[in-house]
Amino acid sequence: MMEIVIWKSVELCHYSLSETGNLAIGIFGVKHEVKLKDLPDEVKLLVSLCKAELLASEVWLFGSRARGDNSPESDFDILAVVPDDAPEGIDTPRAVFRLRRKSKARADLFTARASEFLGASMVPNTISYAVAQEGVRLDR
Repeated sequence: MMEIVIWKSVELCHYSLSETGNLAIGIFGVKHEVKLKDLPDEVKLLVSLCKAELLASEVWLFGSRARGDNSPESDFDILAVVPDDAPEGIDTPRAVFRLRRKSKARADLFTARASEFLGASMVPNTISYAVAQEGVRLDR
């Protein structure tokens, strides 16, 4: 039996090829560990502001900082999931820009309504998909 171990996104995949030619794939779900307490104060403030001012039900870190392959210069990619019934206009680009600016975090802040987030979480090449694959929830 031949065994191959590779990194796929943030998951460790184990491929086993038996002598009969059957391929078995196992995913071990290894993720880079990120804790809110270890993040810069500006990012912590941004998470708090997302909860308070955007009424975010979830706040996620994704991208290189979530995967652990960031450089010291990398920014923080953050997605705030806003409830579907949140007030109209609460998550406009202008409101999101002001919130990020208020925190002074070196971050890209994105928002998605809850139903949009769930609907796109299985669609490759979307932010919701990236969050579902590699995201680390920050608001717990």
